[in-house]
Amino acid sequence: MQTYCNSSPLFIETLRLTIKFLLESDRAFIVSLLQSSLMVYMRHGALTEKEANIEFDSMISGNAHDSFYCLIYLRELKSPIGWIKLYLLPTRSEHYQLGYMIASEFQGSGFATEAAKAMIDYAFNVIRLDRLEAYTQVHNLASQKVLQKVGMNLECHSFIFEGRRYYQFAAHNLAEAAAA
Repeated sequence: MQTYCNSSPLFIETLRLTIKFLLESDRAFIVSLLQSSLMVYMRHGALTEKEANIEFDSMISGNAHDSFYCLIYLRELKSPIGWIKLYLLPTRSEHYQLGYMIASEFQGSGFATEAAKAMIDYAFNVIRLDRLEAYTQVHNLASQKVLQKVGMNLECHSFIFEGRRYYQFAAHNLAEAAAA
């Protein structure tokens, strides 16, 4: 299992987005997303305020260790539109996983795809992962399309994790494989 300690802040700019480590000052925005109906795609539904604050604390703590939890800003508005993460969940896989959430009012504009491409590039070219995985519930067609657009391939057609049915997608770092 590859693990990495985050000793320097993550900062990525794309054509339309800025992606940077979560800060304590981002709590209100992230907690509001975690309490939204969008959570049905990640868990069983919206978190309570207490659960959302505990989850945010976990995200901040993860950034101090082996995960990369980031806020996605729309550069034009200089305001947050979602979050994206590279993280380890050993109960599901030994490999780093990609996850993201875009606020409802910003969905359908390619922001998830743009952010995912940037994070995959970071994963493979900066921290030099050899493999990256992503999981999406079988009914989350929009997320499946994002993962396919960014070059992730469906590897497992259906499995159950924590009572929900998922698909597993993965991408491999071809440069790392060639160097090995």
